[in-house]
Amino acid sequence: MLIGDERLRRIAVILLLLALIPSIVTIPRLMAGAEHPREMSILPPVEHDPLASKVLLIILDGLPAYVMDDPEYMPNLASWQEHGAVMEVRTSDITLTGACTKELSTGLHASPMDAVRNWEVTYDGVDDPLHYAEASGLDVGFTGFYVWSNLFSGEQFEHRTIYDSGFSDVYDADNRTLAVVNEWISGDGPDVIIAHLGGTDHAGHIWGIESIEYKTKMNILDSQLDIIRRSLPDDWAYMVTADHGMTAMGGHAISTGEEAMRVYLLGTGEAFSPGATASITQRDISALLTAIIDLPFPVSADARIPLAVLNISDESKSSLEAWNWEAAVARQQWLREEGMHHAEGVSVDVIEWEELPENTMRAGVLDVSAALVALVGVLVLFVLFSGFRFELNRGTVVASGVIAGIWLLNHLLYTLAYDMTIFDMNTRWVRKALGVVLPAFATLLILVSAFRGVRERIEWLDSSLDWLEQKTTPWFLGGLLAISLWQPDARLSPALFSFFLALLTIKNIEGTKSKEARWTFWGLLVISLWSIWNYIPKVITGSSFQQWLGFEFLYKFQQQVVESFMTENWLPAILALFAALWLCSRISKPDSGQAWWLDAALLSTVVLLHSTGNSMTDRFLLLLIAACAVAAFLERSRGMDLKPKGLILTLSELAVMLLIIPTWGAWPAVCVLLLSRLVKELFKGELILKRRSADDKGWTASNQMLASALIPFFLVCLVWISFGQLTMVGLIEFNPTKWVVKSGFFGARVAPPVIWMVFISVVPVLSALVLVLHAWLSTGRSLSCFIVLLGFILVTNISHLWLSYSHPQVMLMVGFSSIVTLSWMSAYVAARLAHGEREPLVSRA
Repeated sequence: MLIGDERLRRIAVILLLLALIPSIVTIPRLMAGAEHPREMSILPPVEHDPLASKVLLIILDGLPAYVMDDPEYMPNLASWQEHGAVMEVRTSDITLTGACTKELSTGLHASPMDAVRNWEVTYDGVDDPLHYAEASGLDVGFTGFYVWSNLFSGEQFEHRTIYDSGFSDVYDADNRTLAVVNEWISGDGPDVIIAHLGGTDHAGHIWGIESIEYKTKMNILDSQLDIIRRSLPDDWAYMVTADHGMTAMGGHAISTGEEAMRVYLLGTGEAFSPGATASITQRDISALLTAIIDLPFPVSADARIPLAVLNISDESKSSLEAWNWEAAVARQQWLREEGMHHAEGVSVDVIEWEELPENTMRAGVLDVSAALVALVGVLVLFVLFSGFRFELNRGTVVASGVIAGIWLLNHLLYTLAYDMTIFDMNTRWVRKALGVVLPAFATLLILVSAFRGVRERIEWLDSSLDWLEQKTTPWFLGGLLAISLWQPDARLSPALFSFFLALLTIKNIEGTKSKEARWTFWGLLVISLWSIWNYIPKVITGSSFQQWLGFEFLYKFQQQVVESFMTENWLPAILALFAALWLCSRISKPDSGQAWWLDAALLSTVVLLHSTGNSMTDRFLLLLIAACAVAAFLERSRGMDLKPKGLILTLSELAVMLLIIPTWGAWPAVCVLLLSRLVKELFKGELILKRRSADDKGWTASNQMLASALIPFFLVCLVWISFGQLTMVGLIEFNPTKWVVKSGFFGARVAPPVIWMVFISVVPVLSALVLVLHAWLSTGRSLSCFIVLLGFILVTNISHLWLSYSHPQVMLMVGFSSIVTLSWMSAYVAARLAHGEREPLVSRA
């Protein structure tokens, strides 16, 4: 039986509507974050005085505790107890700069949206030690990372922001920041100094904690910090901490465990007791600042003063704790009045810190119900539209048992065992494995099965698939893929590696007429899979290929490649264009003798014009792009022949290339062009994937249908990777910090409006997706299964939003993945409109 294109598109629309339900219910609360009291504070005890004349707090970005107490890396910090106090700090669950700095400076819980904003994090309150210090007549100054100018943007603060030059800037920005600190110390600087150094984070990301380069950086920084300590008067409070930690491999942010959430706060000066220790949360740092400076205690802060490290009498400690507790009780009373999660029955008479709730935001009944509605809706949709008939036989029992077991394991991992150590293994690694390995495994089985009619005979592979077919049901692999994707850590993009492996079984791809097409296709795949090739040795030895070779260029390789072929690097860009146009002439019509070099010369002129031009020449290029786009539309809609003679590029291809080159450079442009040509060459027949027919039944029909969804998905993955926007080993599908923002300056090189920068950065990427998807449609194949797959992925992402209340990093994972999915869906719509023809029917599994 055949499923029409209209019916499949109807399924996709229903999936979108299902995704709207948890979106409407949960997203507004998550974006707003937890409410907190405003303009409420408790005055300090009358007998309490400031514990220091001035305060210096240095934040080291991404420096884990195990580095700070290692004498081989930081000998002076490791021996801090000889002269000061050492506090072990548990950071925010979201180990990102924005979320962590907000917690340590305000005492407020970071919200999931703080993680989304990260360095652009904002704060609209005034109830914190830094605002209170300014209000009391003290000067507060910030230097280093610009995150502090976003958090404390008031004119009353002094900002000496130091901008680094990217991840390669390990020393320069730090040295300039410390120079400002020394200037303020030696002169009449601010009373409260906050300095944030980013070179530690950069060094860890580039080289890894265990590298010689990282150790050298830490040795130098340790000496610099000790020189500052020795230069300060005894009545200063000098503190050193980190915003978050980092794994030995240089990771943090999401599901990286204790290594990224454990840092130190080191304090020295008359305010601290030498040798004293304490365990605190990152929010408690704000309470410590409040006590040292002798400021009112904000009721909004969920923070506790680490009294054990202060150099004061026991009587004074008791007085400060009672003051701290009074503010905590006032906070609980406010939460109760607002109907939020709070502690019942606490009073100022009895100090009961253990009774206070960890978090005031929790998933409500509506949040969970909305997620369940989406889940049930998908199941009902599957039954109604797939023609599924439940038959109780051995295959059904086996398939159902496996799928139910995976669902149960996922449920337990996210509710009861989110971050636990069982038999010396942390459950986060199980979650990561299930989210990456299972979808990749299911994809590999689906593709190999779909390629069976054209693959080279491999006996063990045939026997394995035959056994699987006999023991399960035709819908088993679809169910396995679906349940593998139904968890927040799930990522389908790493399954591009499975596509690569499945292609190895195909025999006929070796027989394609153009050997250039074959090798170009394999070349694009191999380059796009660099992050996986780089990661494989890290799993085995702990060091990646990039770390072995020591080439900085291989770190963030895809972004480096994009940067290397921008128009300012005009020679590599032009060489790439000539090579790509020659390959296009060989792939499409190897014996046509067309003058491919005319197209290459035209596009090379665009490179030179943009690299040496100005806003006026940019406007000329924009007019040229618009003219090509309009001509392509007229050709398509009116059947007119407007393309200049001699060019091998179509007007659509020319318009997209002209748009990408000045904005994102030649690399993504040539990759997209080659990919669109290769799609037409390799998929127009049955070279890779057999065309579906009404005669296909059971496993054959089911897996061909699934492959028809997966292969276009991987093609758009290749486009996304060529722009440097997706890495298969990352837990976030899309990371906005990778975005090449300078593309937005095209057409308005001086102070362009933000809306223009967004438009001119996004449109080239979407145009590239449309071009490749249109190439797929031009082969006579359907994209209906692809859009259903995207709709399913979107529903799975959105249905997990309720977990963000207890695990904020979930919002980061599913949020950015949803952005990718929605952008690809919009590209599908544009490709369908451009194609303008009815898609072929698709066989029902």
